[in-house]
Amino acid sequence: MTRRLLSILSVIGLCTTLCAVLMSVVILVGVGAGYCIHRLVPDIDLGSATVIGVLAFITVIYAMLRLLQTSAGITSVDGSSDEDADDTVLSDEQVEYVTDQLTDAILTNLGRSRRKPGSRSRPRPQG
Repeated sequence: MTRRLLSILSVIGLCTTLCAVLMSVVILVGVGAGYCIHRLVPDIDLGSATVIGVLAFITVIYAMLRLLQTSAGITSVDGSSDEDADDTVLSDEQVEYVTDQLTDAILTNLGRSRRKPGSRSRPRPQG
């Protein structure tokens, strides 16, 4: 039991250290970019420039990770693409059946959602 607790604590310590290092890198890059922005445009306060730098760095990292994730999904480790593994082909009759079902469902839904527009004017009092 002690060994398991020790391993859990070491994993928590490793994760905390990793998060601290990553946050430090993000903040340091943001401060550096903010300082450069402040030097280029002195009217921008150093604090605002640092926030701009941090946000820009986080946006770039997010975009890079999304691109890497997308490219990793296109080609697997062995080099074959996802399209090679997909041998399922629908017949023309199956495609037409699914298309008809979807079209009917959409038309039925449109028919239910259409209502007669009400009059915007108030009814005149009789008298």
